[in-house]
Amino acid sequence: MIQRIQTLWLAFAVLLSGAMFFFPLAMYDIPWKEFNVRCTYFLLAEGGSGAGLAQSSIAISSLITNCLVGVITLVTIFLFKNRTLQRKVLAFAFLVALVEIALNYFYQINAGLTAYVKGLTGSNTALFNEIINNSATKSTWGFGMFFPIVQLVCFVFALKGIKKDEAIVRSADRLR
Repeated sequence: MIQRIQTLWLAFAVLLSGAMFFFPLAMYDIPWKEFNVRCTYFLLAEGGSGAGLAQSSIAISSLITNCLVGVITLVTIFLFKNRTLQRKVLAFAFLVALVEIALNYFYQINAGLTAYVKGLTGSNTALFNEIINNSATKSTWGFGMFFPIVQLVCFVFALKGIKKDEAIVRSADRLR
């Protein structure tokens, strides 16, 4: 099992899924009154300067898809004896990872800034609109936003390894 290259690619994808909990997904610099407020979003809530994504249904969906990709990829590692099933499960993990990417980027672009500013301004609608429409508000992607993309690359390399193993088995069957 461990000597197969696809196992290493899949294990790396599982590690990336776990690492998303520790790296920021987005950072916001919000000018407010006479100072800048910097907010960092992680996949889970974190004390101090960070705020977690557990503020909207998109954020919860992103958390669930990240966990689902990790679990599916871990299960795929142990399907090494049934390569056709392993390819199908890996294709499903690929699709779930695409959904995760879409949710993460949608959240970072739209909902993250809005959720933080609502918490900052409370029920003051005029102040909320002033901060949201301020052109000086900057949003940057965190390091964790790129992990699902790297997972997709790992899935492609793992799929190539699975196909290569399948070709070796078929050629050995022809020799018998």
